[in-house]
Amino acid sequence: MAELEGQTIWQRVEERARAEGIEQGRAEGVERGRTEGIELGRAEGIELGRIAGIQQGQVLLLRTLLEQRFVPPPLPGWVHERLEVATEQDILRWSGRLMADGTVTLEQIFLS
Repeated sequence: MAELEGQTIWQRVEERARAEGIEQGRAEGVERGRTEGIELGRAEGIELGRIAGIQQGQVLLLRTLLEQRFVPPPLPGWVHERLEVATEQDILRWSGRLMADGTVTLEQIFLS
């Protein structure tokens, strides 16, 4: 009878240890997932910031070149509006037109 009681006690100990192990594993998994999520979010934020900075630099350069070419400044408001919403492809296309021979007007540069 004592051995039977001993098995019951050990079974309880094993069950409790197993339950505590599962709970500890869950807690560690949640913490690890949180940490990995923060690191991933930070990396994505840095990359998005880098891309936005490059695009802002491209817009600034194009705006500066336009102001030098089409004197007297300032550029018309519609040019600033177009530059504010420009994609990278827009900036590259407009820059190419700015540098092309025969481009005379802002309207020619910003054709759709």
